[in-house]
Amino acid sequence: MRNTFLMSIAAGAACASVSEAQFGRAVSSDAADDSFSSESFTISGGVYNGNAMLGAPGWTQDMFGITEVSATNTLDNLPNAIGDISTLPSPFGPGFLNEFDGGVIKSGDEDRFFGVVSNGDGGRGPSSATWTFDISGATGTSISVDMAAFGDFVNPSDTIPSFTASIDGGTAQSVFSFTNTGGPVTVSNQNQQENGIFSGTSSTFSSPLTVDGAALTTDFATFTTGQLGVGATLTLTFTAELNDRFASADAFAFRNIVVNELPIPAPGVLALAPVAGVLFSRRRRV
Repeated sequence: MRNTFLMSIAAGAACASVSEAQFGRAVSSDAADDSFSSESFTISGGVYNGNAMLGAPGWTQDMFGITEVSATNTLDNLPNAIGDISTLPSPFGPGFLNEFDGGVIKSGDEDRFFGVVSNGDGGRGPSSATWTFDISGATGTSISVDMAAFGDFVNPSDTIPSFTASIDGGTAQSVFSFTNTGGPVTVSNQNQQENGIFSGTSSTFSSPLTVDGAALTTDFATFTTGQLGVGATLTLTFTAELNDRFASADAFAFRNIVVNELPIPAPGVLALAPVAGVLFSRRRRV
């Protein structure tokens, strides 16, 4: 079963907060900063509850979509590998850490994000999200995305996360290089206390998710593509299928998709749209 959820915004209704050097935003930390022509989610199987969670009502371990921590959607309502609950009270009582002592979203982080955990469980298959942006008038384009992850991405039934882009209906091409061969990597958990049962200081993964050769950690880092080309409409599609759950779950999260204007050098230096291909990428810590 495949359900599609579509929301469109009229072309030209860009938010005032988008600068002249940007041609669109999606999954912004603040929803008021989003600026796109359309946004759609294609969910394979299961039930989508409108707040990124999949599965039966009350089930909070399968996730594919956009959400944020709030007074009504607390950190411990997120899947274990997404929400770092190591600072929350342990069911073992005072002086003990939570068993699930790691995750991407930490206490105090109330910005919006797109989270993926166990969305393929039960044979659902991969799901996807697609955004379109009006890039008319751009002299060149690139895309930047903030990404983070937690876990070992070794399940053979997984579809490793990917972003593809196309311009004006041209052939979609990968815009970031994802692998699971860049380990090991050690990530810090928020709680720095230690006790005789659990240590909340760090977790080490031998097969972390890597982007453009850099291993992702639980700290969001910004990745930026090279020149994509010019045209009227840029389509960006994210696809993933993760199948582990509970303490062994893998989690991937991203936020702040930005379509930047990146002027193209003199003719003959770069190929033009449809998507010219990623010629380089760069990364910075958020």
